[in-house]
Amino acid sequence: MSLKAYDGMMTKKGISYLQEKIKEKIPEFKKASLKQLSKTYAEFFLDYVDKKDSIDSKILFMSKTKKEQEEIKSISKENITILSYLFKVAKILSKSEYLNDFVIDLKMSLEVKGDKILVYPGIFVPEHRKILLSFLDDWYAQNQCDPDENVPESEWEERCKDWNNFSETRGFSMNITLFDSKHYWDNIIDFFRGDELINGILSEIPSDEDRKNSIWKTDFINEKMKEYLPENPEMYDYSSAFFKANDFYRSDEGQKEFELFKTNNPIELKKIDADFLLNEKFTENAAKES
Repeated sequence: MSLKAYDGMMTKKGISYLQEKIKEKIPEFKKASLKQLSKTYAEFFLDYVDKKDSIDSKILFMSKTKKEQEEIKSISKENITILSYLFKVAKILSKSEYLNDFVIDLKMSLEVKGDKILVYPGIFVPEHRKILLSFLDDWYAQNQCDPDENVPESEWEERCKDWNNFSETRGFSMNITLFDSKHYWDNIIDFFRGDELINGILSEIPSDEDRKNSIWKTDFINEKMKEYLPENPEMYDYSSAFFKANDFYRSDEGQKEFELFKTNNPIELKKIDADFLLNEKFTENAAKES
């Protein structure tokens, strides 16, 4: 039987301890969730402004079910700002059963095994794992490769046994959910608005130099890919060309050519500030048409 309990954790300090520590850490969990959400918003604006990508295409890729796609399509785009549109999309996609960049809640499954409380979290925000491990013990296990050499053999066997028998009682489960996206009060998407949202997005916008380098790198690699593509390329040819172009970019010769490319292709950035975030209107594929 395959076992991949990579995020397994546990405590021997009891349910009261677990409850109080989670409540104590809620501000940290929330800060991490809002930071990731801010980054998601920022990346949409950066892709739209700097890479000339279609917001619709990216959202379509993120929406995995017909229901989500229909809800998103029902959003009126008449005289709406990009920010308002993304806010409405976030409220839909944050409720998804599938992982996407707007899922920022934290779900934990619990089960008591002897003197231990096993905790298995669904990690959507990477920082949540670090916070959990500040008061829980790492209890991960797997049988896909050699056991962890830093864990005693008897303990490793105990871990594997625990997770192999975890949540085995059909019809019974214990769960904790933080920032429940489906709950009108507990979710944080609905309440992340105004100055807090604007400042959060702006804090995730890179410096002008980093923005330019990102654009130059993308354009440079796209140009180099053409040199590695056959006359009538198949789909796998694009993947091969992309990796070859990246390898060249990382080489000494590639870096010299990249510096020359930057000199020959000056960039004038569009300023992303509070005024832009608040007032830029959504126009389908507007960036591609500019």
